[in-house]
Amino acid sequence: LKKILFEDLAVTEKAKAKAERVSKIAFALQSVVDMDNGKEISEQLTWLYRFIRYSSKRIQDNNDMNYVQPAYKVVQSLNEAWASIPTQNRF
Repeated sequence: LKKILFEDLAVTEKAKAKAERVSKIAFALQSVVDMDNGKEISEQLTWLYRFIRYSSKRIQDNNDMNYVQPAYKVVQSLNEAWASIPTQNRF
């Protein structure tokens, strides 16, 4: 997220456009979470995706860069968790 959004951690129109893109990606991921079968994992993923979207909106609407690092850490953790799942077990 940090690499995608910001080169110098300044709020620019380019950064805001990228924040909007990140928000749309997080929304798309959130919309396919299987809430019926995933139970606790689904709920946690939903909250993580909401946080990413909220962070993106803070950048877009409030020029608030304080959410970049926490959102980046969430994305990094999600990537690491996904990478730890054997390929044959991914859906």
